This record gives sequence, C-alpha cells and structure tokens, in this order.
Amino acid sequence: MKILNFSEGANLALHAMIILSTKKDELFSLSRLADILQSSDNHLSKILQRLVKSNYIKSIRGPKGGYIYSEINKEKTLLEVLEVIDGKFQNNNCMFKRDFCIGNSCFCGEFLDGLNNDIRTYFSSYKLGDFNGKQDFLS
Repeated sequence: MKILNFSEGANLALHAMIILSTKKDELFSLSRLADILQSSDNHLSKILQRLVKSNYIKSIRGPKGGYIYSEINKEKTLLEVLEVIDGKFQNNNCMFKRDFCIGNSCFCGEFLDGLNNDIRTYFSSYKLGDFNGKQDFLS
C-alpha cells in the first residue's frame, strides 16, 4: 500500500537534482546518471530535458558532454523540483475520489489535510543548496 506516491519522473528528477547539487562542479553523463538511478537512458533523458528547460540544470552537448548543476538554483526547494515534473502540489482530501465521497467531510479529510501540509512543509524546507557537499550518494 502506498500513501505518498509521486510519479516516477518526479522521483527521478528529485534524486538527480540532489546528486547533481551534491557534486555541483561535476559533469554527469546521461548514462552515468541512469546507472546511478537505475533508470533507462530514454526515460531519464526526458526528465532531465524538462529540468534543463526550467533552468534547474545545464546541458553540455558533445562526446564529453552531460549535465551539471546550475548554482543559481541553490535557493530552489525540493517541492519546486517536484512541481516542475508533476505540476502544482495539490491537497488530496480523499483517497477514494468517487462522486459519493464529499471530500473534506470524509472520515480521512482532516488526516489527509494534515498529511498534505506536512509533505508540503517537509519538501519546502529543503533547498538544493542544502545538499552541497553534505551527502555523498555515490560512495
């Protein structure tokens, strides 16, 4: 059973951004990142291109090219990274989502409101710059 379920793309984006921000001066090839994240090159490429288009990372073309963290994003939060891929984070007040369920008066409504607020607060509290040199996912 999954309660918290971001898309695979959002998870890949989040992990790629943390890896790149941890190694902020290092260029990563697509295949190296795909190996680390255990993802296909094609799927990860689409995610990384969205991050490039949104100016979260830089893409360097050529045989020795790859992806590198863009330092200007050190104040961006993890929530903002997730929203680049999955869209605006929205509260989910019902797990069932059927016409007969009336949302906030659902028996789970108050619980889910609190959970949504905790998730938003958690992912908003971490900035990409917080990871510079603090964790090494590649050791």
